[in-house]
Amino acid sequence: MKNKNTTVIIPDGRQLVVTEAKYYGNGKLLQIEIDDPVSFDIGADNFEFKNVSFYDNGVIKSGVLSYPQVIKLQKEEIEMSSIIFYKNGSIKGGFFTYAKRYTIPQGSFDFRLVRFYENGNFEEGYLPTPISLQTKNGSIMINWIGLYESGKVKKVQLTEDVTLNGIRCTEYDVIAFAENGNYDGKYTFNTNTDEWEKQ
Repeated sequence: MKNKNTTVIIPDGRQLVVTEAKYYGNGKLLQIEIDDPVSFDIGADNFEFKNVSFYDNGVIKSGVLSYPQVIKLQKEEIEMSSIIFYKNGSIKGGFFTYAKRYTIPQGSFDFRLVRFYENGNFEEGYLPTPISLQTKNGSIMINWIGLYESGKVKKVQLTEDVTLNGIRCTEYDVIAFAENGNYDGKYTFNTNTDEWEKQ
């Protein structure tokens, strides 16, 4: 559910005038867009956001910064324009202001958006330049890759139409793989939870 140009009470108790508000199916606040950026204290840090989404427990899930900032991650510092958080408030990743190269088991690639596991290891990321990935069903072109903690491919987003295990998949489909490399279905985006869910 969406409301435009309305006043809302955000989880920390403040009342804000927002240009748009979205809610979970249970009525809790999911996301707000704001004309005038608002400061939020998260742990020991303070961030100024112009767009914020929340977990259903009220913790900030992600925020678009009013200006790019250098953000400290577990293993590095990098300039970001948006930040993604875990439910405990620690930083999960974000959208970088420039592409950064990471080496993962499948090779070394440039990413613009990356999410990390809580131990700091690569979880998933967006590739501004599509890459070719070798699978059991042959080579596929992708612009997003997610990994299991083992480093095996968990999901990808296609940039071309392909057939996997006899199933037709189209450009922009998000495809799931089991840890053994077998095709394991598709993901769909649930607008009620703001999450990708496997079919």
